[in-house]
Amino acid sequence: MKAVLVDLGDVLIVDDITLAASTEGFRIGLEAIGRSGRVSPTRIMLWLRRAVGEGGTRREHEQDLVALARRALRELTGEGVTPDEADAFLVASHRHFHRFQRLLPDGERLLRGLRERRLPVAVVSNTPTPPPLMGSLLDDLGITPLVDSVVLSSAGHRRKPHPDMFVAAAGSLGVAPADGVMLGDRIHEDVGGGGAVGMATVLVTWARPATDQSGPDCVAGCAEEALRFIDAWSAR
Repeated sequence: MKAVLVDLGDVLIVDDITLAASTEGFRIGLEAIGRSGRVSPTRIMLWLRRAVGEGGTRREHEQDLVALARRALRELTGEGVTPDEADAFLVASHRHFHRFQRLLPDGERLLRGLRERRLPVAVVSNTPTPPPLMGSLLDDLGITPLVDSVVLSSAGHRRKPHPDMFVAAAGSLGVAPADGVMLGDRIHEDVGGGGAVGMATVLVTWARPATDQSGPDCVAGCAEEALRFIDAWSAR
């Protein structure tokens, strides 16, 4: 049996969250936990952006967003904040953020094409967003019924390109890594990581052009190109 692993951002979905939308989301989060007026939502946004970005995109371990939110709220308000309050802050904020995230047309055609082919599919994503919030987003965008598994770095897996993510995703679908194909928009994380565990790889460019296209077995500018490659690969 063959299986397909798919990155999330700029492959299945796109994020149109502006600075204003981000600030508004954190204002809503502060209101949800009774901290309105205690601290500027902009200060919360800037604090979290800096903290989440520490270590760069190539860090191995994911940030704990609930712990970071609790620390930010504690430091910026000068008040004690429980883990439940930090979680409620993030839930309220992300409900607002979900309004600015959308399923890409090529992403939807890809998933529906894979469903027609009866190939098992796993979403594999580096994200600090806790699994329940990511699950809510996938539900809202209609992705959940089109995939069989979701593997996130925020669930304790080491971030792509570490083999952990790819091995876990393949295992969740009941296949060996060598029987999987990885589709993603990043050379280092997706193509390099997937290839290192023996997967076929597809560099996706339909949402974000790639200046470096070295290494993948296929470069797909649309869902149909990706599906044609998958058809040929799965027939081997």
